[in-house]
Amino acid sequence: MKIIVDSREQKDVFSFVFSEDEVVKRKLDVGDYSIEGFENKITIERKRSTMELHICLFSQWSRFERELKRMQFFDEAYVICTFPEEYMYTFPKNSTIPQKNLSKLKVSAGFLRKKYYEVQEKFPDITFVYGNSFLESEIWAYNTLKDYYDRHITD
Repeated sequence: MKIIVDSREQKDVFSFVFSEDEVVKRKLDVGDYSIEGFENKITIERKRSTMELHICLFSQWSRFERELKRMQFFDEAYVICTFPEEYMYTFPKNSTIPQKNLSKLKVSAGFLRKKYYEVQEKFPDITFVYGNSFLESEIWAYNTLKDYYDRHITD
């Protein structure tokens, strides 16, 4: 299996060093991670923090919505959040939003969750997943890609 990491993915990239599979950086049209030969079948989009998710759901919503619209036609499409789900309830705590910007924030935890639930309802074929840590999220992503590959590879 050859794992593709989107070449535009710059920060805290999953490297899958624990696997023996080849990992290549290349532009993906949809998502951040996929498998060579299945780039239009399985995709994983990663969100590093509630701050990044907040940006996608609000200030960059039109761009993120276009991405979700493309993802909904995949066999399997995921958004992996590399933070615990409880952070959605304590936002902006643990969000990585700089302290100096918190006073300008107009979104509460409840409003963030409301928008998030609306997105889940609008795109029911996209699965949102939470990891309790970066490593747990990376392992989940690898196992998901590997499982898909094993189910679809032809000899």
